[in-house]
Amino acid sequence: MTPTRDAEGFDPDLAAAMPGGDRASAVTHPRPERERRRAERAGVDEDLVRRSFRVSTEDVEIGPGDAEIAPRADAMVARLGPAVHGGAVRMRLYRPRATHVRGTVLYLHGGAFVFGDIDDSARQCAEISSATGGVVAMVDYRLAPENPYPAALVDCAHALAWLAGPGGADRVSVVGSSAGGNLAAALTLLARDSHVDLLGCQVLLNPVLDPELATGSMVAFDTTPGWNGAACRAMWRQYLPGRPWQDLAYAAPGRVADVSGLPPALIVTAERDPLRDEGIAYGQRLLAAGGSVELYNAPGAFHGFLAAAPDADVSRRAMSLVTGALRRFGGSPPSAR
Repeated sequence: MTPTRDAEGFDPDLAAAMPGGDRASAVTHPRPERERRRAERAGVDEDLVRRSFRVSTEDVEIGPGDAEIAPRADAMVARLGPAVHGGAVRMRLYRPRATHVRGTVLYLHGGAFVFGDIDDSARQCAEISSATGGVVAMVDYRLAPENPYPAALVDCAHALAWLAGPGGADRVSVVGSSAGGNLAAALTLLARDSHVDLLGCQVLLNPVLDPELATGSMVAFDTTPGWNGAACRAMWRQYLPGRPWQDLAYAAPGRVADVSGLPPALIVTAERDPLRDEGIAYGQRLLAAGGSVELYNAPGAFHGFLAAAPDADVSRRAMSLVTGALRRFGGSPPSAR
């Protein structure tokens, strides 16, 4: 049975939730948008979200010296060059209210590399923790344009090392949405190249992977309402200001030559998203390199549909795939952190 579509080809359950406005302008001038988002969230009862999924939360701060798998953790970060810093990395931990905790998930929020903070993606983190029985750590990584590549990836690498525990004993699954999908994919490549076996699986949701911006979907949805090709171009200018991606080893995971030896992957794309084709292409490359890959393209969906319309049928199907993959590949229980 052919799914119902609106005049623009979107799933009607999603269309009303599609973000509007000039996203390219918002990405180019992110500070006012950050303040607007903070004001909107001020009236949201985050505790209600957590209670509905029966989880508790804890905020923590870690410094580079707190990651206890050295020297391997140092090797990971040293590959990224001069962005190593002495500041703390903030995380919010979501824990299921249960005596037995199963696995650890590192969650990397979206936001075009320029938006988002520790309060983002509360529902997704709480739902994943509740459905998998694991700890979910939301990372408050540094944002562009004030902190361009590789600052965010450095923060994520330190968070991974800390979550893995002393000696890297505990495997961690990584989930990344949009720009966070770029960071998640880059983190798996960085860990592989540093010979650090820390990751159980990677889950990439509408991931940002290819700065060439030349795929069929990028052209087809160049001016689509909501997220579009113009916004993608603005995003990459903020993340890599004046720097060619070819000179930066982990900035563009979709362009990395060797994608072998990576953990199992679930990649979720949206049919009417300019980023659709680069996510599908990355999944096909992982499969061709011998990897284990599950790929789901959400029909009639736009970029960021999971967060914008979490109760729509297509979103529920996608979230079921996410939690299912994390349960299968979640790895060993976490250390007592």
